[in-house]
Amino acid sequence: MKFTLKNLIFTLIGSFILALGVGLFILPNNILTGGIAGVTILIKPFFPNFNESLCIGIFSISLFIIGFIVLGKEFAMMTFISSFAYPAFLFLINKYSNPFEVEPIVATIYGGLLCGLGVGLVARQGGSTGGMDIPPLIISRLTGIDPHISITFFDAIIVILGIWIYGISAVLIGLFSIFFEGFGIEKATSLNRGYIAKEIRIISKEYVNISKDIHEILERGTTIINAKGGYSNEDRPMLLVICSNKEYDQIIDIIHKYDKEAFVIVTETKDVHGEGFTYTPRI
Repeated sequence: MKFTLKNLIFTLIGSFILALGVGLFILPNNILTGGIAGVTILIKPFFPNFNESLCIGIFSISLFIIGFIVLGKEFAMMTFISSFAYPAFLFLINKYSNPFEVEPIVATIYGGLLCGLGVGLVARQGGSTGGMDIPPLIISRLTGIDPHISITFFDAIIVILGIWIYGISAVLIGLFSIFFEGFGIEKATSLNRGYIAKEIRIISKEYVNISKDIHEILERGTTIINAKGGYSNEDRPMLLVICSNKEYDQIIDIIHKYDKEAFVIVTETKDVHGEGFTYTPRI
């Protein structure tokens, strides 16, 4: 019950943030972007007395019904709340708030980030904001294409179509909005998913001393992996250590202290769980 309530709360928060980005930045400044908001901007010049919120609501509900028919009940359950909450929040924002009329590039950055954060929060709950995500998802179901690729492709097509109405400058700015939205989605979906750190693999004859100093100075654990040289066919113990970005330079200093010719491989890790990173041991 708690898990379901948490998902509901964060889905509503994500839908509200998405509505903020669209209502305060994207629509008032006619920023070409992906999704239903982008389609709304495209068709706006062709209709007098155009109501953006009503248009987005009609699109959202219509595409939700299509998604329910084609993608099934599970999809409908995951997207039902956001598909109705997002248009409702957008209607309230347009009615009771003053939009930010700023430079197009500023509106693109903040609008894209807010939209990305909103979509990302909903996606973290296992749901979808529906809308123009649905046609790419249907194509992915039928063809096996990665949904992220097809969604990005659809968003880019929506923006590029605006070249005949708004010109090349608006399209170039619109492509920025897709970039910042993707950045926001990535940050929202990775938030609190673990600890960002570095993975260091060390091959050195002095692995015992290096490991000892890492234990004593940094209080970090190490793992010794039995490796074998592909050319020499000799057994070579490899030391594996996960550290924070702040500890990286200290570990490199420790390695060079004992062996300046040590073979070191360093990779960025996006998600580390466990004692010392996301778990505090009881004393």
